[in-house]
Amino acid sequence: MQVKSTEKELIGHTMMEVYPGIENTELFVKLKMSMENKAVIRMDNHFIYPDGTKGWFKLFIHPWSNGIIIFSFDITKHKHKNDEINLNFKLEELESSIKSEEDKQKLSEIKRLFAEIHEPEVSISN
Repeated sequence: MQVKSTEKELIGHTMMEVYPGIENTELFVKLKMSMENKAVIRMDNHFIYPDGTKGWFKLFIHPWSNGIIIFSFDITKHKHKNDEINLNFKLEELESSIKSEEDKQKLSEIKRLFAEIHEPEVSISN
């Protein structure tokens, strides 16, 4: 869930009250553009929660009767997977250009550490 707040914490408050500084973001510009121009907007939004954790969301912003409606989908895992694929590709490019055996061993160690950090999550669902 993108919003880690309760309905009670949100209802009756503006976005600026709930998320101080949001008016200085690309997201806010897009929200305003959708409202003013009755435009449908799609975007990926990098969201930083008040507790410092981060997530990526695909947003579909649509004009609605008295404002806008936002459909939000969490794409954090997808973004991380793409980052991992891009890093692996860059490591392979680097590996093909390395000549010294010592640098090859260092790169091998970096790849091993990276693999340990990015082990796939195990989830059990019923």
